[in-house]
Amino acid sequence: MDFDVDTAKQAIDIAKQGATTLNTAVGAVDRLKALFKSPEAPPMEEVRETITGLREQIMSAREANITLRETIGDLRDEMIELKRRQEKFAGYELWNTPCGSVVYRSAEGVEPVHHLCPSCHDAGVKTVLQGNQYVKECRATPSHGSFQFEPRGSIQRRVHGKRRY
Repeated sequence: MDFDVDTAKQAIDIAKQGATTLNTAVGAVDRLKALFKSPEAPPMEEVRETITGLREQIMSAREANITLRETIGDLRDEMIELKRRQEKFAGYELWNTPCGSVVYRSAEGVEPVHHLCPSCHDAGVKTVLQGNQYVKECRATPSHGSFQFEPRGSIQRRVHGKRRY
């Protein structure tokens, strides 16, 4: 799950809508105060209309508050998932193989050195690439392909497991 910018924008819009509703409700309360400050009796029809409008604004504010709380909960869940994913893949770096394939490699100091499928990584799944010194592939999802690590038939020869130059 990636952080959803649209959800964050939605939360901001809901908060703005709630602030507008609150300002309208405050305006209705101010109108009521003005009606009752007058020495003569306030017109009851105007009082009823103002109170009805105030009730509608309060209901609208409650609905916006509920929606905002749900959206904030969604954002919190997305943030937790994003942190979990970052922690899961801490210690891996994007790396170009000598042949130009791009994979994720375990960071220095992590033994044994291993490589992750970049497509699985992007989907939030740790899949260690399997194969030989030349080609490694994603066995979890073969359609992700194989990744070339060393040219086959290279003129470089290996002596005791190390390259000889």
